[in-house]
Amino acid sequence: MSTEVGSIRNKLAEWSIKHRITHAAISDLLVILKSSYDSSLPIDARTLLKTDISNSKIILKEVPPGFYYHFGIKSGIKNHYDFTDDSNGVIKLVVGIDGLPLTKSSKSTFWPILCYIRPHSQVVFPVGIYWGNEKPTESNVFMHDFVLEISDLITNGIEVQNKKGILYKLKVIMDVFVCDVPAKSYILKTKSHSGFFSCSRCFVEGNYTGHRVCFPDLNCTKRTHENFITKQNEEHHIGMSLSIITDIPGIDIIKSFSLDYMHLICLGVMKKMINLWLKGPLINRIGSRKSTELSILLLSMKQYTPVDFQRKPRGLDEFNRWKATELRMFLLYFGPVVLKYIINKKCYLNFLCLHVSMRLLLTPNISDRYLTFCRELLNYFIKTFSKIYGEQFISHNIHALEHICDDYINFGPLDNCSAFPFENHMSVLKKYLRKSHQPLQQAVKRYNEETKYLNTQNSNVFNKDSFLFKQPHHDGPLPIPLMSKNVNQYKIVKLKNMEIRCNEKDCYVQTVEKTVFKVVNIIKNIEDTKNECILIGYTFYDTSLFYNQPISSSKLGIVSITNSYCDNLIQLPITQIVCKFIFLKTLDDKQSAIVIPILHTL
Repeated sequence: MSTEVGSIRNKLAEWSIKHRITHAAISDLLVILKSSYDSSLPIDARTLLKTDISNSKIILKEVPPGFYYHFGIKSGIKNHYDFTDDSNGVIKLVVGIDGLPLTKSSKSTFWPILCYIRPHSQVVFPVGIYWGNEKPTESNVFMHDFVLEISDLITNGIEVQNKKGILYKLKVIMDVFVCDVPAKSYILKTKSHSGFFSCSRCFVEGNYTGHRVCFPDLNCTKRTHENFITKQNEEHHIGMSLSIITDIPGIDIIKSFSLDYMHLICLGVMKKMINLWLKGPLINRIGSRKSTELSILLLSMKQYTPVDFQRKPRGLDEFNRWKATELRMFLLYFGPVVLKYIINKKCYLNFLCLHVSMRLLLTPNISDRYLTFCRELLNYFIKTFSKIYGEQFISHNIHALEHICDDYINFGPLDNCSAFPFENHMSVLKKYLRKSHQPLQQAVKRYNEETKYLNTQNSNVFNKDSFLFKQPHHDGPLPIPLMSKNVNQYKIVKLKNMEIRCNEKDCYVQTVEKTVFKVVNIIKNIEDTKNECILIGYTFYDTSLFYNQPISSSKLGIVSITNSYCDNLIQLPITQIVCKFIFLKTLDDKQSAIVIPILHTL
């Protein structure tokens, strides 16, 4: 009986933490359950969750003008390390630092130091959190505990115990810091984006043109770790002391801070370009009629947006509220389709240069030839951008495109060093808070409750070869050879990185033969001991290029298709799938459509 009660308690605790139920609501539920179901249950949520109710045990460090709590890197690794990883005994850490305003009505702010163990970007944990009404006055004091601990782990490694009680000695590597430009300049004690010597990768000097600082020069001398710590370019630095980050063993201060494409390109370059089309110089402005037309086109894309994207496209009347993911979708998927007849040809080709470059830099394992092409294309983008819109608009973000290919060399696809995982976790930190009083203490207690009851390791993630069937049915269609066989039919199959459905939005995939395949049924052959998943559908053979400059669109897997396809139902093993397509139609052409590979399914 005691085992059963313990199980009920744990399930209640896990449920309340998973759904972030308030302590008041849990306590009310416990009173009902205790009186009518089980008298051994506690009546207070804090007892159920084993919440530390002693304020004296939460030791906050004073970091003027606020307070800081250090959860620890070591405890984070032990709570979240996945022993199924093929990591060769090496743990690579990715760290994100940024400010988080807690309310709109006050200056109350968190500055969290967040981390994840590569490659599990979906499992982010806090290393430390600062709270105050302003950011920490001195970044070296704020980062002191982190630098001390990471230096020890890099030097001595870490011992981690698996579920069987076996100890493993693992090496720790500080792989990359991910920050936006203001946070990076604060941590590194350097000039921010409006400074004349603000570029963190080269010695370019900005010009003051059109009431703003711009960076039209290309191919300037690159910065190195050595000339950073010797302050060779004193105008780049702020204050007398160097950043404490330079004390981390083996760090290269230039390479270790990525150019985060979420802030740099999505919220920076892409947002600037749309603003220039809407409010910029008259020669490139699209006007109210075309602006309305563009909004209608964007809204028409809602019906084609697959389940892979959490947000649907919005009109330009809400442009100022667009999130980074919406700007990313516009750049990679919707933009080339909806802009084709809206902006002039020069602006459209300039936009395609950025679109092609970003698709290449977000694709795994591109060749050196493509990487060189991408670097040249981004330089061409900057030059043509200057000619089209004016030199005064070559901002810090536009200039930084010259260096972003270096991050692909150092870390692989740009998603490996972006702020998206950390930005997603910011909402989790906010949900830790139930009231405005003592926010840091609340965050500490909620996180401790979470680590006690929830399995925060990577156990819920699909194996690369596994799949999950959903929504069984008996409606067909089936090829004639399968009609006499014992098969189970499904409408949905979920893989590690994609979900295929038998509907118009989620049924288009690319095969290993580079053909477009439309899925109309999903089956599992019961008689087959391999339990293999088979896709039933049609192949499109009539494809054409969507664009041929600055590169043939087919080289990126982007093609136009017509409504005609092979009439014969084809069986395709799911192992023959390369990626999933987003299928887009325009209002002016109902006979053809454009299919674009969804990058995170590659």
